[in-house]
Amino acid sequence: MGETEEMKNKKKLIFAALGVIAFALFAFVLRPPEALSAAAEARGSTGVCAMRIAGVLLLAVFWWIGAVLPDWGTAIVMLCLWVLLSGQPFKYVFQTFSGSTVWLFVGAFPLAAAVTKCGLLRRISLKLMKLFPMSFFGQVLASLTVGTICTPLIPSASAKGVLGANISRSTSDALGYASGSKARTGLFVASWVGFGVMSVAFVNASVTALVVRGTIPDQSQVTWLSWFVAMIPWLVIVFAGMLLALYFLFRPKKGEEGISRDELRKQLEDLPPMSRDEKFAAVILGACLIMWVLESVTGVEATIVALFGSLLCIAAGIISFEDFAKAVPWTMIVFSGTVMVIGNMFSAGGINDYLQVILGPVFDSLKNPVLLIIVIVLAANIVRLFIASLSAVAMIFMAILVPIVSAMGMSPFVTALIIFAAIQCWFTTYQNGVYLPAYHTAEDTIKQKYSAIGCAAYELISLAACLASIPYWRMLGYITM
Repeated sequence: MGETEEMKNKKKLIFAALGVIAFALFAFVLRPPEALSAAAEARGSTGVCAMRIAGVLLLAVFWWIGAVLPDWGTAIVMLCLWVLLSGQPFKYVFQTFSGSTVWLFVGAFPLAAAVTKCGLLRRISLKLMKLFPMSFFGQVLASLTVGTICTPLIPSASAKGVLGANISRSTSDALGYASGSKARTGLFVASWVGFGVMSVAFVNASVTALVVRGTIPDQSQVTWLSWFVAMIPWLVIVFAGMLLALYFLFRPKKGEEGISRDELRKQLEDLPPMSRDEKFAAVILGACLIMWVLESVTGVEATIVALFGSLLCIAAGIISFEDFAKAVPWTMIVFSGTVMVIGNMFSAGGINDYLQVILGPVFDSLKNPVLLIIVIVLAANIVRLFIASLSAVAMIFMAILVPIVSAMGMSPFVTALIIFAAIQCWFTTYQNGVYLPAYHTAEDTIKQKYSAIGCAAYELISLAACLASIPYWRMLGYITM
């Protein structure tokens, strides 16, 4: 049973108060530890300013947990308080809004809107689905394969998740799976993993991926191709592991599968010829994908490619300037731009150096990369039970871990990939805002308790994939420990 409005309001009040109390204690009551003061002064700041930076972040965390304000509203409050209390100027605190990541949103989402509006993505998906057997195993394989192929085409994991959920719902209807059955939920999870979770392997496939990229100190080395190459073992293991797990955990019982496969095949085949807009969109999208892959060769940044791609869609008449303005997720841009500065503020206040001093001895016992990765993944899953925002959790973890694991011999790039893969969990509906639209598309026909089993399988398989990638990442020079 979901929360009532009264329960939500009470929760907001409680966490709003907790946030204010934590902020007041850190900003105005507690004295900074000597080690923190020393670290802050080495960075040209003070211990008091460092405590205020931490206090403001605690306020934001409590407010994010309690949904006191929309995520982006809390993020703006956080930045404004940092300007007032941290000793850092406005241009430093708000510097991420002039970076390439924010502008990549502005270019990529109208391009995605054009591909979706003209029906190209749905056509690609359905055409590919035709290639697979009309059985439970065949359609699980189809969902994973088609989703993985389509996921780098547009940067909205939510939009792709909804598309996948709609396709899986039609497939389940045609195959005769009862509402609420394990088989129907299994197909839904397959579509969610394919169209949503596989976004982890592509830097341009989701908002969170773009935000995570913005946390990596040397972003010039993080291209579309380098990201994908680093994730190849993870992608292969998660794909194969989820295919087997979904089949054995959710396969229909004998006699449960329906016989209306011709109906499904007819739906897949009953597509009108490609329209003019679809053809133009296919050419523009194809050109953009090639340029993204060749970014390190051409030297043309992904942001410029996305902006030109969107403008070409307008010039071709696929979308209008009004569509462009509506497609850009302005609140997400505000939120992403604000949380990306967390690491910078930690560094400016000396908090990173202080955390390295106090957490260093703890992590020294984790010099084995296997143990380190297990601890990171477990911690990420625990924190995600309390903070629903994927981007916020990713930013907080990166701000804390990057200086520590870098000193231990693990690159920030691989650290970001491990965190990003771990935070995809959907044990409950509320903890994943990207999963939620897909769930609502099918919520009256699936059961979350079964979907949560699929989540547990994913987290275990993803952890195994990260551990199996250690030798590969060592070979690429990302791990030296």
